[in-house]
Amino acid sequence: MDRRKDIKGNKYGRLTAVKMQKEKTNKHGAIWLWHCDCGKKIVAPYNNVVNSKCKSCGCLKKEYYKTVDRFYGVNNVEGTCPERIKSKKPNKNSKSGTKGVFYDKTKKKWHSKITFQGINYDLGRFKNKSAAIKARKEAEKKLFIPFLEEYYSSKKENN
Repeated sequence: MDRRKDIKGNKYGRLTAVKMQKEKTNKHGAIWLWHCDCGKKIVAPYNNVVNSKCKSCGCLKKEYYKTVDRFYGVNNVEGTCPERIKSKKPNKNSKSGTKGVFYDKTKKKWHSKITFQGINYDLGRFKNKSAAIKARKEAEKKLFIPFLEEYYSSKKENN
């Protein structure tokens, strides 16, 4: 199929081809102006849209994440999911074995951080892993424990 084929008016996902732009690429075909069903306009390569890599201006992804419980948490309270912070399980690729603790190769130090109620707290960089883990655990006690105690006590009162 010719990459520069006239597809004006054709619809792919939520995107309708409006006008071919002057720029062209060998790899991704002609660059087109697209109109999304949500009203936004984007510029994207022909092949990315026609071959289903791009189905909207980004509105589909936003709608999806609004409905997915694992992303926002089943019981999101004050911007925090109690189930997520209660879980001590680190990510599969964790080198430290502790949530929020990782090795910063650029600084050659262990970095400790925590996120609570939408706020990111940088707990610092440390020469050894145990100091970074200790900083993380102290922050968890300070931020998470009072929140979890209040959450679960109010949940018991309501049941």
